[in-house]
Amino acid sequence: MKMKKISKMKNNCTSMWNRGHFDRKAQAALALAVSLWIAGGGVVVAGQITTVETDYTGEVNGNHSGDNWGDRTGDPNDNEVTVNAAVKVTGDVRGGYYFNKDGKVTNNIVTINGTVTKAVYGGESGHGYDVMGNQVTVTGTVGENVYGGRVRGGDGTATGNTATVNGGTINMNVYGGYSFRGDAEKNTVTIEGGEVEHVYGGHSDNGQATNNKVTISGGEVSGHVYGGHSDNGQATNNKVTISGGVVRGQVYGGETFGSMENATGNEVTINSGTVLLDVYGGDARFGGAAHNHVIIKGKVSGSVYGGRSSNPSDGGWNKVEILGGTVDSDVYGDFKNSCNNTVVLHDATVGGSVCGDAELHDDTGNTLILSGSSTVNDSVNNFETIEFDASKLTWNTTAPVLTSKWGFNNCGVLDVSGVQSIVGTNSGTMTLLKTEGGFNPPQKVAYTGASGKTEATLSAESPVTVQSTAKTAGADGVTIGYNSTHSVVRDDTNQAINYVVANSPVNNITLGTIAWNAGGTVFNGTGYDFATNAVVNANNLKFTNPENVTKNDTMTLLSSAAGLATGDSITHSQNFTKEVNGATLSATLSGNVTRETEGQIGYTAMGTALNGIDLTGWDCNTAAVPTGWTSALGNSSITAVSVDGSSVAPGNEQNILTSGTENFFNDNQITDALKYKEYGSSSDTCKGVTLTYSESKGVKASTDGKNLVYARSDKNVSNISFGGMEWGWDMDAKGGYDYTNANIDFSKFTFTNPDAVTGSTTLLKANNTLAEIAATEKKVSYAYSPVAGVTVNGTVNGSYKTTNANEVQYTATENKADKLTFGNVEWKDTGALMERPANITFAGAAVDTSNINFTNISELEANKEMTLVGNFGDTVGTITGTKYMVGSTLQGEGKASLEGSNLVFRTDTTAEKMEVQEQTHNTVMSEEVALEALGAGDDFIAAAEDGLGHASNVGADGIASFATMGGGSIRQETGSHVDTRTWNAIIALGHKNEKEKCSFEYGAFFEYGRGNYTTYNGDQRGDGSTYYTGGGLLAKWQKKDGIYVEGSLRAGNVHDDAKNVLRDAMGNSYSYETDASYWGVHVGVGKVIQLNESSELDVYGKFFHNHRNSVSFDAGGHYDLDAVNSDVLRLGTRYVMKREKWDFYGGLAYEQEFSGKAEGTADGRAIRGADTSGGSLRAELGAVLNPKKDGPITLDFNLSGFAGKKRGLTGGVAVTFNF
Repeated sequence: MKMKKISKMKNNCTSMWNRGHFDRKAQAALALAVSLWIAGGGVVVAGQITTVETDYTGEVNGNHSGDNWGDRTGDPNDNEVTVNAAVKVTGDVRGGYYFNKDGKVTNNIVTINGTVTKAVYGGESGHGYDVMGNQVTVTGTVGENVYGGRVRGGDGTATGNTATVNGGTINMNVYGGYSFRGDAEKNTVTIEGGEVEHVYGGHSDNGQATNNKVTISGGEVSGHVYGGHSDNGQATNNKVTISGGVVRGQVYGGETFGSMENATGNEVTINSGTVLLDVYGGDARFGGAAHNHVIIKGKVSGSVYGGRSSNPSDGGWNKVEILGGTVDSDVYGDFKNSCNNTVVLHDATVGGSVCGDAELHDDTGNTLILSGSSTVNDSVNNFETIEFDASKLTWNTTAPVLTSKWGFNNCGVLDVSGVQSIVGTNSGTMTLLKTEGGFNPPQKVAYTGASGKTEATLSAESPVTVQSTAKTAGADGVTIGYNSTHSVVRDDTNQAINYVVANSPVNNITLGTIAWNAGGTVFNGTGYDFATNAVVNANNLKFTNPENVTKNDTMTLLSSAAGLATGDSITHSQNFTKEVNGATLSATLSGNVTRETEGQIGYTAMGTALNGIDLTGWDCNTAAVPTGWTSALGNSSITAVSVDGSSVAPGNEQNILTSGTENFFNDNQITDALKYKEYGSSSDTCKGVTLTYSESKGVKASTDGKNLVYARSDKNVSNISFGGMEWGWDMDAKGGYDYTNANIDFSKFTFTNPDAVTGSTTLLKANNTLAEIAATEKKVSYAYSPVAGVTVNGTVNGSYKTTNANEVQYTATENKADKLTFGNVEWKDTGALMERPANITFAGAAVDTSNINFTNISELEANKEMTLVGNFGDTVGTITGTKYMVGSTLQGEGKASLEGSNLVFRTDTTAEKMEVQEQTHNTVMSEEVALEALGAGDDFIAAAEDGLGHASNVGADGIASFATMGGGSIRQETGSHVDTRTWNAIIALGHKNEKEKCSFEYGAFFEYGRGNYTTYNGDQRGDGSTYYTGGGLLAKWQKKDGIYVEGSLRAGNVHDDAKNVLRDAMGNSYSYETDASYWGVHVGVGKVIQLNESSELDVYGKFFHNHRNSVSFDAGGHYDLDAVNSDVLRLGTRYVMKREKWDFYGGLAYEQEFSGKAEGTADGRAIRGADTSGGSLRAELGAVLNPKKDGPITLDFNLSGFAGKKRGLTGGVAVTFNF
C-alpha cells in the first residue's frame, strides 16, 4: 500500500515527505505507522491527511483512538481520507474513529473515488460518543453501507453529518447520520448519480430522528427513501426533495416504528423524477402522524399520504398538495380517521380517490381546496369543506374546476367565497364540480354575504343566490353600469354544480385608460343588455401605450353590446411623452371614437406624429421608434442638456433610435451642440501618466435617415507618457482605450516622492490591447526637495515591464542620491537641517554649497557651524563651494565637510568681514537704462525744434504742430554692458516769429518713452522694463546768416520694473519696482551754411544734461541707489539736399559722456558702480517729404547709428501739421 501521510498541527502543515527528502521526525512517524499496521492486523494509523494510492487489504482510518486490540492514541477529528480512482480497499474506510475513549468524532472527510469492499464511515464512535460534522463523498463503488457519521453504541448523537453520492454503486444503504440510543439530527444525504439501495437522511435505533434531509436529483434508488427514520423514537421535521432520478420503493418524509411515537412536521416534495411506489409525508406505525406535508409537482405511480397514523388522536393537520402533478393511485390527507387534514388540487390528475382521511363518514375538519382544472378518476370522500383558492383560480366557462367521476361522498359545505372574489366583470356559467355519479342532496353552500359568511341549502329546485347588486364593472378601461346577479345552480341532470353570473341592461359606458391592441377587443358585452341610447363618455379616454398605435389601425373598445344603436363619432387626440432608454419622445396621437355598427364602439387611429426628442437621459442603449409613427421633427427639435456616450465603445456607432423609414431623421433636426463632430488630439492625465489619443463623437442621422445614431471613433492611444509620478499610485485606464499603436515614453519619467521608492509599484492598469513589454532597464533621475532650500538629485535603478494583468509595473533595485545642492536655507544653531530619508542612500553623494544662502540672518561670524544632514553616511563625494550668501546682498567664506556620519557646514576661521555679492552691481546697471531712455528722448526734442522751425512747416499765423515716434536698440557699456530696446514719442506745439534780421520760435511738448532691457554682468543676466512720461519747453533763435542758439527744459517721472536682475542662491529671481523724478536741460549753438540754392550745411555743438533722482527698495536685502547724472556734449554736421517735394539729409557727429556714474549700497555696503562715460560716433540719414507744395503736412523719415561706448541703431517717423 502506498499512502501519502500529512500531519497538521493547528494552522501549520508539515509534510512527512518534502521533495523526496526524509527528516528525522518523518522517519520516526513512518516507523510508527508501519509497526501499528503490523500489530493492528491491517489497521493503519495514518497522519491527519491520508491518500490511498494503491490497492490495500485491511481497514483504513484517517485517525483512531482506542481499539479491540490494545489501546491506541490519536485524534479522530479534522482528518481527511481519499481512496483514489482505480484503487481497491478490501476492508472498511473511516475518516475518524473512537472506540473506547471519551470524546467526539468531528469534521472528518472521506472521499471514495475507487472501490471499498466493506463499509465507509465519515466518522464513527464505537462507545457512544457524539459524531458530528463528518463528510463522505462517493463516486466509486462501496460493498456495504455508507455513513456520513455513525454512533455504534451508547447515547452519542449523530449530528450534522453528510453523505454525497455523485456516481458509482453502493450495494447497501446510505446514511447521513446513524445513532444507537442517541438522536440523529441535521444530517444530510445528497444523491446526484449512481445506484444505492435504501437512503436515510438520519436514522436512530432508539433515539429521535430530527431535521434530517435527503435531496435526490439523479441516480437510482432501488429501495426506500427516508428523510428521517427511528425504530423507537420520534421522527420530526425531516425533509425529502426529489428533482430527478428514479426511486423504486417508498418515499417517507419521516417514519417511526416506536410504540406511541409520532411522525410530525415532516415534508416530501416531488418536483420531477420517477417514484414507483407510495409517498408518505409522515408514517407512524404505532403512533400519530401530524402536521406533515407532501407536495407533488411531478408523477407518483403509487398513492400519496399526508400522514399515516396508527393512533388517530395524535394524527391530523397533514397536508397534501397536487400542483400540476399526477398520482396514479389514491390521495389521503391521513390514512386513518384523524381530523383537520387538507388536500389541495390545482390542475391535478388523480387515478384513484381523494380522501380527507381513510375512514368513511369521518370528515371532521378536513378541507379540500380547488383551483385550475383537476380530474379524479374515482371519488372524493370525507371532507367537511370544499373551497376555492382565489389566488390561483380564474374564471373559466369551459372546463370544470373539479371532475370526480364517481361522485362526492361524505362531503359537507361547498364554500364559493373564493369564486365570488374572482368573477370581476365576467358573466356566464362556470362549472365548479362535475360527476357522473350525481350529488347526494341536500347540498350546503357557503358564501360571503352582506353580513359575512352565510350558508344556504342547494337543490335542483332552489338555486342559491349569492349576490345581486347594482354596480359598475370595467374591463381594461371600459366601464359599464349594470345590475349583476350571482347564483349557485345544480343542473337538471344532477351531475354539475355551476356558478352563474347574469347581468341586466347597461345605461352608461365610460372610456378611460385603455391599453391599445390593434384589431383587438377591449370589452365583450356578451351577457349584458344595453340601452339603445346608452351614453358614451370619452372625455378621459387615454391609451396607456399610444406609441403602439399606427395610422388606420382600428380597435374595438366594446363589442357584442346587444341593443346599443349607432351614433356620431367622437374626435380624440392625445399628447404624450414616451421614455425609451432614458430618452424622451414627444408625440401626438389623433383618432376617432366610432359608433358606426350597432352593438359596437370602436376606435380608428388617424396617426401618431413624433414632434421632439430629448436625449438628456439616454442610457446608451438602442430603441425603436414605435411602428407607424410619422416624423414631424423640425429643425433643432432633437435636444439635450448633454449626452453621455461614454459607454459607447470607441470605433463604434450605437443606434439611439431606429425607425425603419428612410429620411425619418436628418442632421438639421439635431442641435449644433449634439451633432457629431471631430475633436482634435486629446489627452487624459492622471497620477503622472498621460494618454494621448484622438476621437470624434456626437449624434447624427444614419446615411439613409432611418436611424438616429451616437457615433464615436476609436479612442486610439498614440502615446503613453510616464512623467512625474508619486510612488505607490497608478492610473487605472482599463476601459475605453485601444493601446494597439501606443508608443511607450519614459523620457520624462521620474518620481515626485523618491523618498518612498522601494520594491515594486504599478504605474498603469491597461487592457489586453497593450503589447507585452519585456523587462526593460530604466534609470530614473529625480530632483526633489526634502526640506526648503535643499535639492537632492538622485537615481533610481530598476526596470519596467508589463504583467499578466496587463499592467505596467516598475521595480526599483537601488535608490541612491548623486548630489545634494543647498540654496536658501535657514541657519540652525542646534539640530540638523534635515535627516537622511530611510529609502535613499546618501553615502558617496556629491555636495554643492556654492550657492548656499542663509535666509534668517543678516550676518554670520567666523568659525560657526551647523549640521546640514544628519546620518548622511560614512562617505561623501566631491564637496563644492567655499562661500555662502545672506539674502541677495552679502556673502562670506565657509564650506561643508563630513564629520562622523553627519554633513556639517562651518564658516572660515580666517575669513575677513562679509562683503557684497557681485550681482548687486546689476541694480545700478538698471539705473543706467533710465538715462539711456531719456538720452534717446533728447534726439526727439531736437527733432521737434527743427521741425517746428522749418519754413515749410510754419502756417500763415506762425503756428505749427509736430509729432514723431520711433525706436531703437542700443548696447551701452557700463563696466559691464546693458542692451536696451526703446520706443519714444513726442508731441509738440509751437509758434515762430519772423523778424527782419532773425526769427524766434518757442513751444511746449509732451514726451513718452518705454523700453525693455537686458543686463550682462559676467555670466549673470537680468531683465526688466522701464518707461517715462513728462513734458517741457523748447526755444530756438536764429539769425538770417544762419547762426542759431537753441535750448529746452524737461521734467517728468521714470518707472523701472526689474524682473530677474537679482537672484537667490538657487537662481530664484527677486522682482522690484522703483519710481523716480527726472529733469533735464539742453543748450545748442550752430550755423547753417547755404552752399547753393538746393543744399546747405549745418555745423553745431549741443550739450545735454539729464538727472534721475535716487531710489530705495528691498529685494532680498535693502538697497539705496544714488541719483544718476548724464552730461553729454555732441559736435557734428548735417548736410541737406533739397528737391521739389523731398529734402534728403545726412550727418556725422561725435558725442562725449562726461558723467554717467551710478552708485549705491546694499545693506549698507558699497555696490560696485556702473559708468557710461566715454565717446561715441553718431551717423544719421533722413528724408523730408512735403507731398503738396505749401500743404499742411510734412513727413520726416530718419535713421541713426552709433559706434563706440554706445552702439546700435535708432529710427523714427515725424509728422508736422501747419495751422
